[in-house]
Amino acid sequence: MPVRIAITKVVGSNEQMVFDVCQWNPVTGDIAHADISEMSELLDEAIKFADVRAFELNTRMLEGYEAQKYCTPSEWTKILDILEVISGRQQLDTVIRRWQSAVEETAELEQMRKEAYEAKTLKDQEVNQHYIDYANDTFGKEY
Repeated sequence: MPVRIAITKVVGSNEQMVFDVCQWNPVTGDIAHADISEMSELLDEAIKFADVRAFELNTRMLEGYEAQKYCTPSEWTKILDILEVISGRQQLDTVIRRWQSAVEETAELEQMRKEAYEAKTLKDQEVNQHYIDYANDTFGKEY
């Protein structure tokens, strides 16, 4: 007996996408798919398309409300990353690794800035001390 698979996917805001795959052609009655695995592949492709479509709709909705103006650029990027994970376009572990790399890179840059500031401060103190020593030697007073 031929098989028919129907899946309803809720994509938000009371929107639904219905995927209906028949093993037979409803018009001619001919068998269109040899087995369920072929139908399953077709459903997987349709759901991937729906996920991409939902991502695009959600992104457009957020942009329409100008939600990005309430976020820093890095926060906005993270929001889009989360939507991509939800839509199946990216893997969560990949996104988490990228975020962790950014945190580590920021910490390294902050450490380098701190070391550069400390080195500059030390150099400024040495230069100032040199001028004070020069003034003391030249004018014979303590400055």
